[in-house]
Amino acid sequence: MRIRGSPFGRSLYQKLLLLTVIAISFIFYFKFIKFSSEHLNANPESNLVDVSDLDSLNPLEKLIRADLLKQERGLGDRGKSVALVGASKTKGDEDVKRIALNEELSEHLSYNRTVPDARNPQCRNIHYDLNDLPTASVIIIFYNEPYSVLVRTVHSVLNTGDTRILKEVILVDDASVNVELKDKLDYYIETRFPKNVRLIRLKSRLGLIRARLAGARAARGDVLLFLDAHCECVEKWLEPLLARIKESRTSVLVPIIDVIDAKDFHYSSNGYSTFQVGGFSWSGHFDWIDISARERDRQARECPEKNVDVCPTYSPTMAGGLFAINREYFWEIGSYDEQMDGWGGENLEISFRVWQCGGTIETIPCSRVGHIFRDFHPYSFPDNRDTHGINTVRMALVWMDEYINLFFMNRPDLK
Repeated sequence: MRIRGSPFGRSLYQKLLLLTVIAISFIFYFKFIKFSSEHLNANPESNLVDVSDLDSLNPLEKLIRADLLKQERGLGDRGKSVALVGASKTKGDEDVKRIALNEELSEHLSYNRTVPDARNPQCRNIHYDLNDLPTASVIIIFYNEPYSVLVRTVHSVLNTGDTRILKEVILVDDASVNVELKDKLDYYIETRFPKNVRLIRLKSRLGLIRARLAGARAARGDVLLFLDAHCECVEKWLEPLLARIKESRTSVLVPIIDVIDAKDFHYSSNGYSTFQVGGFSWSGHFDWIDISARERDRQARECPEKNVDVCPTYSPTMAGGLFAINREYFWEIGSYDEQMDGWGGENLEISFRVWQCGGTIETIPCSRVGHIFRDFHPYSFPDNRDTHGINTVRMALVWMDEYINLFFMNRPDLK
């Protein structure tokens, strides 16, 4: 017990306070400042973060500034690959084994890193009247997504989407348990993003399909644009999607999806001369296929552009992670099948639904988005069920009619 006015009591209290301040400073130095300079050889001048007033900041602001301090300006710009060294490499390798993504490297990259413009040169000559285009609600679902990857995705959308056409960005948290995706994310959205970025938190885990429906119900834009939480957008990716939907409200559109390597974050594309569209196997799996000669003939007849390489290209199916659809048309055709669970199969289901309800699925070559493809799913599904198989059977029974026999020949385990 401290006796009021006692010199011994005051001395002990002051000593404890001093030791606490020294300990916090020591931890912060070695975790962020020393770590960043030793393992990345970062130029301190590139990290324009004011640390002089850290003691006066609230804890969340301190965490965010520490994150920014860890980033190296220019690292990975233009989509270049990055190789970590030392303890950073060890940590990154562990991340890849654990979540199929190098989270350590992601934390060293700027939220605003640039990606290459892989579009066909003809795309750069197309003019869009932004005041005459429909508006977009970009809907991003996440569940335990690495914090830095999610934040970079939102920054990329904001950096490449003109405010005249980007109505809002809606983040839907499917009941994540990662601590960083709680108060810290709330604070970042409040202090760093414009007011058109909104966050919806689901009280329990509903799965991708129902989470996307929650975002769609809250959307106010003319066009719903579903985007995975691990993407980086190429400039002018949004305009061609909205322009095509303005021309044809029943066209459901996908950009060309480039690959961001999950290990070194290298942004790679196949150039602009060739790309593939979505197909499927009789076992109920999505696949990439070459553009058919019949489709090239159709484009030559119907496309107003002389170069069919920049024309909307029919795609039998879509990968599902990234697509744009007129908001009213989305509900007219019945939206997603809300009885589907977890993840998987919904991309083929909505593909079959669109084509059989009078719409078209089209790849828009002048729109490109980079996407991180992982080697495995880093999370479990509700009750550890095979939701992909269950959802795919439901899709086949509803939409495949007499071709259902071909499906069950290839998947007798699901019969």
